[in-house]
Amino acid sequence: MIACGMLVKNEEDIIEHNIKYHFKKGIDKFFIIDNGSSDGTFEKIKNLSKEIPIYLERRDPGYFNQGEWINDLFEKAKNEKFSFFFPNDADDFLYGDYDFHYLKKITKDITQIKRFDVLPEENKNFLEFDKIITNYSVYRKFGLIKPRVKIFVKINEIVSIPGGYHYAILKNKKKNKEIYEFSKQYKNGECLIIHYNFRSKEKLKNKLNSKRNYHLIKKYNYHYLWDNFQIDEIWSEVIQIKDIEVIRPLKDFLNDNNKK
Repeated sequence: MIACGMLVKNEEDIIEHNIKYHFKKGIDKFFIIDNGSSDGTFEKIKNLSKEIPIYLERRDPGYFNQGEWINDLFEKAKNEKFSFFFPNDADDFLYGDYDFHYLKKITKDITQIKRFDVLPEENKNFLEFDKIITNYSVYRKFGLIKPRVKIFVKINEIVSIPGGYHYAILKNKKKNKEIYEFSKQYKNGECLIIHYNFRSKEKLKNKLNSKRNYHLIKKYNYHYLWDNFQIDEIWSEVIQIKDIEVIRPLKDFLNDNNKK
């Protein structure tokens, strides 16, 4: 069976879409920690648990440790005898015609899945966004990091999953080096992750401030450097990125799922 682990906070606008979508894609159970949401995210997930298998707990918003918490969920899935684990974020979606049953077939230990940010558009709901960014040079101006791969793992082959979910530690305690390489023809329906990092200007503001405050508390010399920039400037430059590829909008896939 396939488990999905998620850490969430204030994702009310997207969390229901994410859970229902990935349940249809083959996830058997979701293991979720809510880090003190104040917008109804926790309540929405709790309501979904009436129809979809979900383990849900709430933790103190004053403390957050991504690596520690995702491994807590990994161990819970392992103890419940799940075979595969997909650590995911509320704004990441497995795109295209491939599903988790396909990933299960090809995964010997770790499969890394390419990931692209979706290009935001003014006056559109994020479910209608239909382009992914293929060149992230604008990000460097603001200290933003381009999207990195996400992973799908075979539980019995893994020791732990560091924060970020970009790789896992194998039982020999070495980072996985031999990854499954997908075709580069991603626009032709390849399995990939699409990341709704910029769903709206307000969401961008909340996300950046949350990350900045967390890393200031931790006293990290980190890569979020937007103190000298206005959110308006970041948003206006990102939406003008020209290096893109067209994809089907998420609403089409959600509609397809509803018809099944």
